[in-house]
Amino acid sequence: MEILQQDDQYIIKIPVADVDARVLEKLLKQIRLQNLLASRKGTDEQAAALAQDVNSDWWSKNKQRFLQ
Repeated sequence: MEILQQDDQYIIKIPVADVDARVLEKLLKQIRLQNLLASRKGTDEQAAALAQDVNSDWWSKNKQRFLQ
């Protein structure tokens, strides 16, 4: 695994064989959620609802990639 910084972005290189795509997507969602919560004040219920929305939206857009 390799983490690079380029301008204002991180580039993370992970061999496909090392991490299942679903695990990686869960990790990225968790990072996004923590980032949102750190900058906003909300309830646990609001955070859970946001997480559910993100999961549902992502799956509807990407399920064909995993079900082929």
